[in-house]
Amino acid sequence: MKYINCIIVFFFAIHTNLSAQQAGTWYAFGNPEDEELIGFKDKDGEIRILPKFIGLMEGRKFDDILAAIEMTDSGLLTYYLTKPGRVIGRDSLFFFDNMPDCENEGFIRFHDKQTDQIGMFNRNGDIVIPASYNALARVMNGLVAGLKNAEKQSWHGHDHDEHAGCNHYSWAGGQSVLLDTANRVLIEEFNYEGTIDYYSLRITDAPIEDSRRLNFKSVDDTYYSFVHFEKEFLIWLNEMVLTDISEEKLLAASYDSITWTPSSSWEAESKYDFIKRNFNILRDRLLLMKQPEFDYYIISGGLNQFIFESDEFKRYYNNCGDPKDWQYPVISLILNHRDDNRLTQDHLDFLRTNKGYRLLSVSLRSGYLQ
Repeated sequence: MKYINCIIVFFFAIHTNLSAQQAGTWYAFGNPEDEELIGFKDKDGEIRILPKFIGLMEGRKFDDILAAIEMTDSGLLTYYLTKPGRVIGRDSLFFFDNMPDCENEGFIRFHDKQTDQIGMFNRNGDIVIPASYNALARVMNGLVAGLKNAEKQSWHGHDHDEHAGCNHYSWAGGQSVLLDTANRVLIEEFNYEGTIDYYSLRITDAPIEDSRRLNFKSVDDTYYSFVHFEKEFLIWLNEMVLTDISEEKLLAASYDSITWTPSSSWEAESKYDFIKRNFNILRDRLLLMKQPEFDYYIISGGLNQFIFESDEFKRYYNNCGDPKDWQYPVISLILNHRDDNRLTQDHLDFLRTNKGYRLLSVSLRSGYLQ
């Protein structure tokens, strides 16, 4: 028995040491001889994976599981790689907008090409949601939105064909559901327009009376309530900015720097300087929303990584450099002007931060901003 106990202790010590070595984020680095190949180092600079992944792979930080792409002598090799080195899901990468998926909360989507269905791996490389869905959203707050029994419709008016270069399509019909990461259906009819904050979830016995929230009845007769980003934004804008609008209010509702286009390119400057020069025109534009017949709309999107690329914005992107619009959306307020049958638009973009929405960038009809 003593001998067995020693073996157990020795195995536990090795396992603990390996886990400690794998813990923490690994960071991508390039091959000096071939900058298109990347590998990964740990925070101390020790090489964990030699450069072998091609540049199409967008993962620049490695936490738990990674979509990997290699060019070998026999052709392109695609698979998923876990931190301990487990290779799974060969030739089943899930692509969105022509880029492979990025893990979120330790989960990553995969695509079964034979059935054209989507599933989910966990950080250990185990299938936690089988490939039985037409579409799956990334994991957000331990929740997954899924679509079943829908019909794929090509935007180009013919059958979807990835090999012909056509990957633009949408889904028609089907059933939208809300799942957890164990593939349990929580809500059978999960339909809504716009975007919601999954991290604002509240579960109650009755619907929550809050104009910012959407309520969904679950399979166990409770109610799941989420903040609706667009509703939240309009309430915030009216209460915090448009009511008795002043320069001080607009400054408080602005990001530290405002990005705008004084010439042909975007430039950022202190909000104090920008708003001091342009407060009157910004106030007049915003107050147009109070006119009953004025035409405006809002859309939700993500931060533009090609414009907002400084270190201060890193928190708003995931490991692959994608904007985290599921937590930090950019709400674009678009004001329409029709002069002599000519449509022009003003764009005011607001970033949702941990301190609330903040005016981030402005683009008005030419000649107005200073």
